[in-house]
Amino acid sequence: MSVPGDTKSPQLLAPLKVRDMLEHAFLNARLIRNCVIAGLLVGLLAAIIVRGDQISQTLVLVQNGPEDPPESVGAVFAMTAVPRAVQADAAILESEPVLRGAARRLGPAAVGVKPAFGGLLGKGEATQVERAAKKIRKALRVDTDPGSSLIKVTYAHPDGATALKVMQAVLDSYMAQRRAVYTGAATEVQRAELNRYGSQLADLDARIKGAQQRFGVLNIAQEVQLVGARQDSIAQRISQVRERARAVDGELATANARLNRTPDQVFDSREVTNGTPNDDARNLLSRLRQERAHLVEQYQPDYPGIKEIDARIAIAERQVADNRRDQVFTEKRVRNPDFDTLKTRISSLSLERAGVYRQLQELGVQQTEMQSRVEALRQGAEELADLQRRRDALEAVYRTLSLQQAGSRLRDNTVLDPQAAVRVVQPPNLRPASNAIPLLLLLSGPLVGLAAAGAIMGVRAIVRQTFLTPTEVERLADVPVVSTLPAGPNDELPQDSTAISQLATFILDVGAAERPLNVVQLASAGEGQDNGPVSLLLAREFVNGFGRKTLLIDTNGELYEELSHLAQSEGVLAVDGVDLRLIRTRWDGLWAVSQPANQESPFTSARLPMSRAAHILGELRRRFQQVIVVAPQEFGGYAARRLYPLADAHLLTVRAERTRAPALRALREAVLSGGGDILGAVFTRRRFYIPERVYRWAFG
Repeated sequence: MSVPGDTKSPQLLAPLKVRDMLEHAFLNARLIRNCVIAGLLVGLLAAIIVRGDQISQTLVLVQNGPEDPPESVGAVFAMTAVPRAVQADAAILESEPVLRGAARRLGPAAVGVKPAFGGLLGKGEATQVERAAKKIRKALRVDTDPGSSLIKVTYAHPDGATALKVMQAVLDSYMAQRRAVYTGAATEVQRAELNRYGSQLADLDARIKGAQQRFGVLNIAQEVQLVGARQDSIAQRISQVRERARAVDGELATANARLNRTPDQVFDSREVTNGTPNDDARNLLSRLRQERAHLVEQYQPDYPGIKEIDARIAIAERQVADNRRDQVFTEKRVRNPDFDTLKTRISSLSLERAGVYRQLQELGVQQTEMQSRVEALRQGAEELADLQRRRDALEAVYRTLSLQQAGSRLRDNTVLDPQAAVRVVQPPNLRPASNAIPLLLLLSGPLVGLAAAGAIMGVRAIVRQTFLTPTEVERLADVPVVSTLPAGPNDELPQDSTAISQLATFILDVGAAERPLNVVQLASAGEGQDNGPVSLLLAREFVNGFGRKTLLIDTNGELYEELSHLAQSEGVLAVDGVDLRLIRTRWDGLWAVSQPANQESPFTSARLPMSRAAHILGELRRRFQQVIVVAPQEFGGYAARRLYPLADAHLLTVRAERTRAPALRALREAVLSGGGDILGAVFTRRRFYIPERVYRWAFG
């Protein structure tokens, strides 16, 4: 029943369906209309302003520039040499010296620049040349292709002959300026700088190697990581050994205490007898009687021996009678087996305690060594990072100087022969302008406006963090939408909606299939998310539609005024020592617990432990068939997290065009991490942007 945790990040830019595109189009209908009208006006204005000109064009082939190494340097340089030369020569073609030289060769008048006010202002030829150069720049266009070494130069002018003259003048000025720029060599200076940077690189390499040997590392980052892992392992072992030491001390103290209370001997058996040890009186009496019987058979009764035997028999009988009155008690005690067991356990624990404390001492020594090693590695990391940073900077400069030195050598060889590097493949010729340009500008205006509207809509869709449709909630927040409440005529919630009835039925069906959902909590990501109104509508539906005795718990007080208007009576319900302000509404079977917004709810009190909150909700379960809870607005606080595991299910309230996606994902994570189960989301105030006729025509 609960929503599973995220296994991947939300797809903010998931592929849009045709229905999503239509919704965005009708949502931004005014923007699209304005952009298309603006594009049409701009295209119409451009078609009126732009007129056809005669275009002169030429092609210049750039081979190896003077600043680039020859092909013999290697294939790596050959991949970058030609594009760099093309870019450099294209920049020279558009430079101010080239344009001013072309204006001087032709004269400002040939370009169409006349003295201001007939020369009355007294401005000299230099000013006119500057104006002519600016005019040439406006009509001149230099194009390059990254995959080609050709430079395409075009110049537009109403007069074809003038266009050809200006183009030829620009080419002549370019050739002259190129020779002037690349005259002179800097090979020796670059070689000296290269040697100096090479020496510095060698010195830095030696210092880096010395630092690595001094700190005993090869890879400082890997060594820091290994030492950190070792330090964490030692800290964990110290914690474990300390826990074992405390456990051993406790067991040893308990064993000593029991040993002190345990006797060394215990009772084994007890024997009671009336037989006296070494008592031969009975045997003597038996022998005397046998002897008398023998004498009686042999002698007369008055025989003196018989009288003597009778006297001895009387004495023996008195001795037997005396012995019968005495009793002998014998008690046997053995060594207590628990005493030996405790002595053995104490000896074992004493040995273990000594070993544990020795291990703790050794771990302390290792921790001290690791801390010293970490401090040394920290210093080494700082020193090596500084040296490596300086070496990277020097190496970059060294590489640049190496390339420049190769280019300087090539320039020295080619500066006297410009044709070796630059050739005019196509002399200046005329290319008539197309008359379809104004029509293309007029037609492209609305298309550009439509593209601009699409770009703006795309940017809006990217930066927008609110939800327009239930599918966006399911895609971006990974929460299934179980109910959708459409917006009313004035963008309000509908009071009588089939969606609320279906939602209540869904809750009862899920409860019947799995476990009863007697306590349902509605949570939202902040204020103004329709959490309270939806809770009231759902509670009313349980009462009116299903006849269930329902309790609505408003923890925020946002429904207090509305519930006060609906109140039939008010009272106080005491549960587990907590007084709940109970409101009985005019709907039979609907009760509410609420308070003013400026007062604290008993359920959000900081002094209410979770056990009492669970007991209170358990008591409310017993008294009511259905309990609807409006969750606290601070969904990340402890007051809200305390209620998440106590509710049977949670519904997340999402308001269209207001609830933010990051806040909803944070609410979802807070509920799941707090131990709550999410039944789904309720999407409120859904607006349908596509007209009904268009929707039926497009989707049937």
